[in-house]
Amino acid sequence: MLLDEAVYQSLPESKKALYLHQWLQGLPQVISDTPKAELKDKQKLLVGQLQAQLNAALGPPLRTALAQAFVTLYSMGDTFSLHDTIGKCCDIIRAREDVGVSSTNKLTCIECLGALFEHHGRMAGSLFLETMQLFLKALKVQEYRAEILNAMGCVVVGLGTSSSSVQKEIYKSIRTGLGDKSMLVRSAAAKCGIQLAKCSTFLYSQELDAISNSCLKALEGSNYEVRCSVAAFLGTLVSLTQKPLPPSLKGKLKLPSLEEALLILSNGFIRGASMFMKAGGADLLKTGTASREVRVGITQGYTTFLAEMGGAWAEKHLPSLISHVLDLAYHTRTTSTHIDAVYSRKCVSFILRFLCGKLLSESAQLIAAKHLCSLVCQRVAAVQGAESPVDPQGQSHSTFSSTSSSSSAAPEKATTILQHLLICSILEVSALVCTLNTAALPLVADENAVDGTGGVASKKAPPLLEALGVVLLHHSRGARLAGAWCLRCVGVALPSQLSRLLDFCLGLMRGSPGAVYGSAYGMAALMGTVRQSELGMPSAKAKELYQVALDLIHLSEDSENHTASRVQSGWSLLSAYISMGPTYVRAQVPALLALWKNFFPHSMKQLKEEQSKESLNSLTFLLEQRTGVLSAIVSFLRFCGDLVTPEIAKRLLLPLESALAMLSGFPALVKVHGVQLKASGTLLKLRLYQAFSLMSPAIFEGCLNTLLKELVMEFTLADNLANTTTSLLRSMCHPDDSILLGSWLEETDQQEVEEQLQPNSAAGSGALEHDPSCLYFHPFEGTRPPGPLPLGVAVIDAAIVLFGKAFPAVTVKHRQQLLGHFEDCIRQAKSARQQAIQINIFTAFLVALKNLVEVKSVLGQPELLSKAYGLIAVSV
Repeated sequence: MLLDEAVYQSLPESKKALYLHQWLQGLPQVISDTPKAELKDKQKLLVGQLQAQLNAALGPPLRTALAQAFVTLYSMGDTFSLHDTIGKCCDIIRAREDVGVSSTNKLTCIECLGALFEHHGRMAGSLFLETMQLFLKALKVQEYRAEILNAMGCVVVGLGTSSSSVQKEIYKSIRTGLGDKSMLVRSAAAKCGIQLAKCSTFLYSQELDAISNSCLKALEGSNYEVRCSVAAFLGTLVSLTQKPLPPSLKGKLKLPSLEEALLILSNGFIRGASMFMKAGGADLLKTGTASREVRVGITQGYTTFLAEMGGAWAEKHLPSLISHVLDLAYHTRTTSTHIDAVYSRKCVSFILRFLCGKLLSESAQLIAAKHLCSLVCQRVAAVQGAESPVDPQGQSHSTFSSTSSSSSAAPEKATTILQHLLICSILEVSALVCTLNTAALPLVADENAVDGTGGVASKKAPPLLEALGVVLLHHSRGARLAGAWCLRCVGVALPSQLSRLLDFCLGLMRGSPGAVYGSAYGMAALMGTVRQSELGMPSAKAKELYQVALDLIHLSEDSENHTASRVQSGWSLLSAYISMGPTYVRAQVPALLALWKNFFPHSMKQLKEEQSKESLNSLTFLLEQRTGVLSAIVSFLRFCGDLVTPEIAKRLLLPLESALAMLSGFPALVKVHGVQLKASGTLLKLRLYQAFSLMSPAIFEGCLNTLLKELVMEFTLADNLANTTTSLLRSMCHPDDSILLGSWLEETDQQEVEEQLQPNSAAGSGALEHDPSCLYFHPFEGTRPPGPLPLGVAVIDAAIVLFGKAFPAVTVKHRQQLLGHFEDCIRQAKSARQQAIQINIFTAFLVALKNLVEVKSVLGQPELLSKAYGLIAVSV
């Protein structure tokens, strides 16, 4: 139990700290196991040894261990010396540093005081005021602020309402700490605030607006720890407003209603701290927009609030809560740009998933899914049928409006903003279907409406199919794709409903020309479920879908039907059909090979003539057609690899080489026709790179040099003015190194929303509309929908993967030239662009080295190794 001072003094200085840590770390357990009589005999000597450590230079782990040792000693033994220990700590904190007391000693005493008051505060009540005045005075020193705020929180825990005499002073310190530049101080202030809020009603009544404003300011430029602490504080404050008051305060104190309390969170999500800056006038309130850090923090605040209120309360207020949360995505300020809309949707989906996925019982989850389906139909009908301008901020639809503005947007604009609410709603229904599994059958089963006499009056459409019928017909691409993904989730959860769902989509397609796009993607998503289902698909139904795909493809060739939707729909259906596997595709292979060949020129002469004569619209249509062909080839190579013989591989190479030749002249086409052509060309590149990645380099050896040139230009940003970086760097690094790139987020509950704040990473910007092929290519994993990255990032990722696969087939001389070119690219770039190019080049090099190991090859001669070291040195 006692420290062996003879042994301790005999140790070298480098080992004393470890010996002391081992002693302090094990002391609480030893004290607990020691008989009280023996402890009483040794307590005085032990207290002396522990008090002596207050004057030692202890690091953070030793401070915590010393504080815990004091707490355990006074819990298990006598408390006669408690006042003496507290007095010694106060004396050290009060002492000037020029009399032999260091800042480390003061930090040790602050932590010990906090721990002692937390566990033995009632016994040390007479020293409470003296200690608190000492803390408040020491707060003026920046070095001690975080530790003092932590200690104040411990004091409040220990004394509870007995600390009322200094609660106002603590509150002022918390508000000041929330605005501190130091992230540690902000986090400590928020943690202290949580403890203060639990024992002082003024914090969540009279001072609610002021402290909420301080929390929002603390979230500006915050790090992960601060966001978690401030979100917990804000969520706790809002939850306390909805809990019953103590009997003594009933009728004397007015708390905010649920609508007013949620308005604080929603306005913070939409406007940030500017919502409280009334002195700035109306103009400031019109332009105020929350930063990403604030939105992520508020998102976590919502989950804290819901967790504090519990599942029973959430079920009672479920319709209102769902409507309120969805209105966050139905606002011009949260969806002003595409990327802002994607990030806001992720935050809203995160809150909904927590509410519906973690708090609700199975029966309540089914109710939530039906309510979401009903809400989708109501909102679309309200916007489409509005005779007057519709408020895009959702005031007319939700009990909890997030704005007081009386302005309204045109119906077209409201319809555009509505897509984000629809996407969040349908994706949450998809997640609920995955969770409920077979219990989700009532969502798609027929319901009969019964009249007053007990007879069947009418046949009512199932709630989910009714909502999907609305979403798949919506003008927004994102909403249609969300509906298609929901169909895939239903197909996985209820495989017996597959044929019925396909008939539902076919009925939509044949019922309205405008339904082609949405219903085609719905059928494509359903065909993507066949690989996971033991039931498969009836051969007659598969042949019918194959014929529908061919009809759409051939119909789009007609000049009168030149529409992107028909092109994309036809090829998506065909690609999804091929993804079902060899069983369904084997008989169609000859026809498919002939079809693919017909969409590409057979010689360079035809290609040049084609490019010189075509208009912008014709070229765009041509690129869409050929992108569709390449998508089908990718599907064939990925899911029907058993059918790819050497002869078939050779025939597949012809359209790929033609597409590569077309890309070589693509920059000249962009100069002639403008940047409108660029998106279609980039998608063609992506599909081409994906197709080559699924083939052996030996097959395309003849065009390897041309291909490498395109790949290197892609990830060195030769024709790209944006500083786009790859998303693959973290996955290519060793686990011990990847933690520096944010891999630690994978171990947190907030990964889905925190990813959007990571630098040099596009992981948080994924959305279904970036790549519709994910509906049938993406493996089905849990309740989280796929998140294809933006096209600019995806094509760089694909180029890097293909470069790594092709690198082992390159000669040593060519490898040396490539490394030299990389070094030149890094040297010539400056600032942020140089960093982006470095990230892409090093990721490509890491992928190449990984592939060299897999094929059991080596990098090359010593000269090549020297070149590789030089490439690294130029970046260090």
